[in-house]
Order: sequence, then structure tokens, then C-alpha cells
Amino acid sequence: MADLYKRGIIDKEFGVKDEGKVVEDVVSEKVGILVGQFWNPAWPFMDLKTKNPDSDWIALRLLGEKEGEYALSQVTLKVDNFYVVRKECEHPEAVIKIANVDFDNLYGPSSSLWAETAMNDTYRDIQTFKYAVLGFEFPDANSEMYRQMQRAIKEGNGDSITLQIVKDEYETVLKWINDKNPDSWAAYKVRVDPQCGMAVVDAIITEDTIVYNEFYGLPGPVAIERAATMSKLEDEVFTKIIMGSAPIEDFDKFVEQWNQIGGVELTAEVNAWYDELSK
Repeated sequence: MADLYKRGIIDKEFGVKDEGKVVEDVVSEKVGILVGQFWNPAWPFMDLKTKNPDSDWIALRLLGEKEGEYALSQVTLKVDNFYVVRKECEHPEAVIKIANVDFDNLYGPSSSLWAETAMNDTYRDIQTFKYAVLGFEFPDANSEMYRQMQRAIKEGNGDSITLQIVKDEYETVLKWINDKNPDSWAAYKVRVDPQCGMAVVDAIITEDTIVYNEFYGLPGPVAIERAATMSKLEDEVFTKIIMGSAPIEDFDKFVEQWNQIGGVELTAEVNAWYDELSK
């Protein structure tokens, strides 16, 4: 990465730019490669597409060390948040009821009405979904939506689609396929294009080229007290090495310092959790 930075392939100011500045660079056509999300065609690529209709993006997998192989994808904790209800609550079942309403509005029979409200002129600039008290998705929501969309495109109709949200997107996608409606480009690029982000994700899942983080427990006392400091040290040292302000040999010094400020204890804490789990 230090070599890529030296050659000018990595942005010289990557260490100080926030997301907003990166988006500005994308729309200003200063970026050719971006590590991002499968939905980036919706934002910020759509802003660039509006500015320059000839612009285009494809999603690519990282290559592995051997020719013809892809890098393994690292996946961390599968669940990233929890909803907790105190036992003193008079109506704990309200959580499930609210979740059902939210889920139905996203994926069930009411989703077409929700989409219509969210995109009319009155609410177009308001992200209505962010005001939901609770939010849920089924575990493989994006993959299932991608597969249903791909099947519909292959069959030439939406008869096999079971999710209302995909039915709505299918109609939007057809406007790009048949008429090249510029407003429909993002939907096509997210779930239909052969080189879309979800195509890459689906290939990774199908080929099982995944390495899971074996630790999925709650942070222990050491992690709570020291993990933030250790992470900050890592960011600082790695950034300096990439930018050439520190030699690669500083990595060894980093490891020593990381262990001194809590790495040894943190490793022991995680291993103790794993050993207990394995009993």
C-alpha cells in the first residue's frame, strides 16, 4: 500500500478526508477506484451519472495471491445490534408488534404504499425509514432480493417475485432496460448488472470464500478499557507507514507497543471466552 501511495494510485490526502470530501471527489470525477458498498450506484454514483451520463461503474473482487484465485472475504459479527426490554415494562410485546409493522412496511403487502409515500413530492427529501423506532431485516435480505431480481430478469417477467420491494424495483429496472430512463440506472446497477456489487457478494457466498471472525462475544473488561486506544494506535501507525512518513520496520515496534498497552491481556481475554464457549 505504501508503494501504491508513492505511485499516486492512492489519494495523497486519504488520511484526512472524511466521507463528504470523498463523495465530492467522486462526483468531480477525481476517483476511479472506490472501496465501497453494493448500493453505491444509488449514492454517490447516481450524482455523477446525472452530471455525466457517460460515466459508469463496475464492481470487482479483490484478487488473491495465486493467479486465478480471489482473496477471501473477512466477515465479523453477524449480529450488530440488540433491542433490550426491561422486565418492568408493562407491555414488552409492543417491541414485537412495532417490529412487525416495520417489517411489513419494508417487505410485506404494505411496502408498495410505504414506497409511494416515501417518494412523493411532500416526503421526497425526508428519509422516512430513519424515524422507525425499531428496524429489522431477515438475515439474507439483500441476497434474496438480488436472486429474485435475477430470476425475474431471466424469465422475462416478475411472476416469481414474492417480495413487494423487489416487484417495485423490477418495474423501475425495466425502465432502464427498455428505455434507458436515467432515473432507473441506479436500480439496474445495484441488483441487475452482471458486474454489480450484489453479483460479487453472491459469488462470494456461493463459492464460500469467507473467513469468519471466531469471536462474537460482548467486549470484556480489557476491551472496554483499552480497545479504543489500541485501535487508534493501529490507525496512526498504519497510516504513517502507507504515507511514507514511517518505515515498514515500525510495524514491529507497533506490535511491541500494542502488546504492552493491552494486547497480551486482550488476547488472553478473547481466548478465555473461546475456551469457555468450546466446553
